[in-house]
Amino acid sequence: MPNAFAAPIITVAFTSNPTCANAAVSFVATTTPVVPTATATWNFGDPASGSANTTTGFTPTHVYGQGGTYQVTLAVSYPGLATPLTVTQAVTVAPLPQVRLGRDTTLCGSQLLLSAGAQPAGATYRWQDGSTSATYLARASGRYRVAVTSAAGCTSTDSLRVTLNIAPTPRLPADTTVCAASVLLRPGGQLAGTTYRWQDGSTSATYLAQSSGTYTVQVTTPQGCIATATSQVQLGQAPVVSLGADTLVCPNAVWTLRTNPQPAGTLFRWQDGSTAPTYVAHGPGQYSVQVRTSTAGCSASATQIANAASCPVVIPNIITPNGDQQNEFFTLKGLTPADWHLSIFDRWGRQVYEQARYDNQWNAMGQASGIYYYLLKNAGTGEFYKGWVEVMRGN
Repeated sequence: MPNAFAAPIITVAFTSNPTCANAAVSFVATTTPVVPTATATWNFGDPASGSANTTTGFTPTHVYGQGGTYQVTLAVSYPGLATPLTVTQAVTVAPLPQVRLGRDTTLCGSQLLLSAGAQPAGATYRWQDGSTSATYLARASGRYRVAVTSAAGCTSTDSLRVTLNIAPTPRLPADTTVCAASVLLRPGGQLAGTTYRWQDGSTSATYLAQSSGTYTVQVTTPQGCIATATSQVQLGQAPVVSLGADTLVCPNAVWTLRTNPQPAGTLFRWQDGSTAPTYVAHGPGQYSVQVRTSTAGCSASATQIANAASCPVVIPNIITPNGDQQNEFFTLKGLTPADWHLSIFDRWGRQVYEQARYDNQWNAMGQASGIYYYLLKNAGTGEFYKGWVEVMRGN
């Protein structure tokens, strides 16, 4: 008589939890209906894992070293089953972020920008101080760490030690002209133990420049940080300038001031701004000149004081304004003309000329030859002179 009961149909299946590379994936196998005597054999589709690629049991775990999609096969056997029941399905493992801060770094400077490298969209960052930017500006020596989490929730970390050494900052004078035979160059204060090397190989902390040229110093700190500074130095000798000793002059004296001989191309500037090599001085006063050499621009000054001398007062009693440049003007001697008010009258007492600060320039212009009378008054002292002068024009 045939068996009235057909054998049940057995099905197998498995599930897995989503995870990241280098983390355990948990698998759970099931049979429907449950077969207590069944055994399960797994192939995780991961040949790179070697012997760990296969195992047995209904709840195994497996660690995938790389992200990707793997074909996992479950084979279930039980007594009386001629051929194992199998099921294959894809399991996706999310890759870990590739975080590379680089090797431990020592550099000369005050800061270093750290980066975890290019990451897929959606990645987040967390640095050792909790900041979340994609980059980090290290401003002190120490160990720095970043954790990068992908959009799939996988996290990788990396760290490095940063050593920041102070870079030297040598400073030589800006390109300059120095009016001296030499100049001492100093690169400024540096760390203890710093070494120096100048353009000629010398190693002192300072350098005496004794000729015009380019000077360079290389400064090296004890930590090996290097910096250089350069200066173009032009040395020039200041000229030797003299106007002679102080002197005494009559109030109306006129003379020419000259310096001692100077080289060609020398520039002059007198106290009134004039720039001729010589200066026509009028009466007592203080006269000065600045002399500048054209090559290096070095300058020096000299001063002469002309004090008023006690000179006899001479007021002319005749002038001959005939154009021969002799005795042309009514010229006061022994007096400072500008201190005096001059009035000139003809023989009928009519005033023909007046000047409050006389300048020794009256030559009877527009007046006929003859006798004229003058009146000189000094408002400051109350003094006055009066007399006559003959104007003789001649032929």
